[in-house]
Amino acid sequence: MTEVEFVKFLNEHLPGLRQSVGELIEEQGSQLFYEFGNIVKLPTRPFFKEHREAFYINLDLPCTSLAMSPRNFSCDFNALGDARKNHALALKQLSQIFSKPKAIKISNALKHVWHFGKSSFEITSFLKDQDNFSQSNAHYAKYPELWDFCTMSVDLQLFAELSDEERSQLERAYDEGAILRFGLNLSSLRKHVFDSEQAYVRLNSPEFFGRWRHEELPSDLIFWTDAHNGQLGWVQANHSFFMKREQVKALCLRRVEAAKGGAYSELSLDYENPSLCVPTKNYFQLVQNERTEGLDSLAHRLAEFWALPLESNTEFNC
Repeated sequence: MTEVEFVKFLNEHLPGLRQSVGELIEEQGSQLFYEFGNIVKLPTRPFFKEHREAFYINLDLPCTSLAMSPRNFSCDFNALGDARKNHALALKQLSQIFSKPKAIKISNALKHVWHFGKSSFEITSFLKDQDNFSQSNAHYAKYPELWDFCTMSVDLQLFAELSDEERSQLERAYDEGAILRFGLNLSSLRKHVFDSEQAYVRLNSPEFFGRWRHEELPSDLIFWTDAHNGQLGWVQANHSFFMKREQVKALCLRRVEAAKGGAYSELSLDYENPSLCVPTKNYFQLVQNERTEGLDSLAHRLAEFWALPLESNTEFNC
C-alpha cells in the first residue's frame, strides 16, 4: 500500500479527518483520558470486524493545532480483554489490509509498525508481567483495563505548500531585516519530530495556532518576527513555522548534566493551547544540543529578539 492509498484508507474510515481539530472539539467535545491528558474522539468506522473503539486526538501534543486537521491519533483496541490476544488479533487483521509489518523489539511490550512513505501506522501492547514501572503506577492500579489495550497509532507526515499569505509574510520579514541568523553546527542539533502538516488541509483558514509549511528555504537556522501581525516563527532547512505571539508565554532552556544518562540541552517554547479542557503546561521543542551549555548563547539572543522571558533550569540525567 502506497502513502496515497494509506491516506485514502484513513479518510474512508475516519470521516472527521478532513475537519480541523477545532471543529472536532466543537462537535465532539474534549475529555480527560484516564486522567492522563486531554483528548477529542474522532468519528470512526471499524478498520476490521472486531474493531469497535474510536480513534482519538491527544490535545496535549505540542504540535496539535486547532485550525489544522489531525496528523497524530490513536485507538485503544480491546476486543478480547487481554493485551497479547488483542495484539495478535490486530496484527492478523491489519496485516491483511496493509501487508506484513516490521516487528520492533521492546523489553516490556509488543510492537509492530507499517511504513507508508513518511507516514506510519503502529500497534503497541504493554505487558504487565514485563513492565516494572507501570505495575507501580497509580493510574494502572486505578484503571487495570489499561493493561489489556493494544494501542493503534497513526502518524501522518505529509507536506503542505506555503500559502501566498505565508510566503509574503516571510518575504516581508526578510526584506525588513526582522530576522535573526545563527551560524550553528546543525549536525549537532536535532529537531523534534514534527516535519510537516498534512497535504490535504485547508490552506485558506484565517486563524491558525501553529503549523509547519514545506518550501525550499535557506538551510541555516533563521528566526523571524512579524510585529504587525503579532506572529513569530523560524525556518530551518525546508520547513518554516508560524505561531501567534499572544499565545507564547516564555522561552525555556533546559540544561541536563550527565549522570546515568548523557548530557544535553534543549530549547522550547512554553505556550497556551486553548483547546484543552484542563489547563496544562505545553512545550514546543525547538532544538536540542549534545552539550549541557550548548544552547546558552542561542537562548539569550533569541529571548531578546522575540522579547520573551527566558526560563532556565539545570538537572541531572538520572
